[in-house]
Formats: sequence, structure tokens, C-alpha cells
Amino acid sequence: MQAKDTLIIYEDIFSGRQYKLKNKYTNVRSALYSDEQFDIFASNALGVSESLGRYKKINALLPNIKINSTPRVRQDIKNIYFLMTYVFQQGLVPAFRYNYSIGINSYASKNFY
Repeated sequence: MQAKDTLIIYEDIFSGRQYKLKNKYTNVRSALYSDEQFDIFASNALGVSESLGRYKKINALLPNIKINSTPRVRQDIKNIYFLMTYVFQQGLVPAFRYNYSIGINSYASKNFY
């Protein structure tokens, strides 16, 4: 069984903390949040938008066949850490929940400025 990854979502002002965590622990991925719409960023970070893109390509190749598609919940990510200010956490945490991260532990701190 493959070890599950931890995903760190961070703002640029927390890049030093992200760098330290990524170098200290194995199986860590990270994504820099850069002022995108919350739901679009979450969808991209979790690969949902890629999945929907593949569905559209397959659907275009088979126009006479009805194909149903629902992106899966990520099985390779165990934890998501949000290293960012509270304002962005308020929008991103629900956006990640909406984009199929149910069952993935999410950690955010209200102590960040």
C-alpha cells in the first residue's frame, strides 16, 4: 500500500514555513495560492478540473453514447494544511470540501493574522 500524501496550501508570505515542512517530512506536496477564485483553485489543486477535462474529451469522441462522470474523492491525500491568513482560509476550506475532499483531514489555524 502506498503512503498517503499531505497537501500544503499556502500563501506566499508563508513560503518559508512551507519550505521547512516540505524538507522535514516525506510525502508532502504543496500548492501556492495566488489570488484565484477559491473554487477554481481547489478544483485545480485536487485534480477535479483535469478529470472534468478528460470527461469532455471522451464525450466529444463518442457523441452518440451517453456517458456519466463524477470525479472521485482523492484517495492519495490524507491531510491538507492551510498556511494562510484567516481571510483566505474562510473561503478555501469550504471550497476544498465542495471539491471532493470529503474524508481528507483539513487543518487550519485561526492564529494566523
